[in-house]
Amino acid sequence: MIAAASSSAAGGIGVILVILLVLGVLWWWSFIDALVKPSSAWTKIDRSRGAWVLLLLVFGILASFPYFFSIRRKLKAAMAS
Repeated sequence: MIAAASSSAAGGIGVILVILLVLGVLWWWSFIDALVKPSSAWTKIDRSRGAWVLLLLVFGILASFPYFFSIRRKLKAAMAS
């Protein structure tokens, strides 16, 4: 009985660790992506690279979601045109 309980607890911890790892990778990737996009793309979308890098540093994963779903798409479109 105790072995079964500790086994399920270990599984739950493993799931949490995987989620945290994925979120950490998303944050790190967003941060690096913001740094390497060309200045011309940032100018075309009328956004500040410095402000977004600072947002990513201060707010971490919370800033990664709007960056990924909004800003990055705009940057890609600006680079394509």
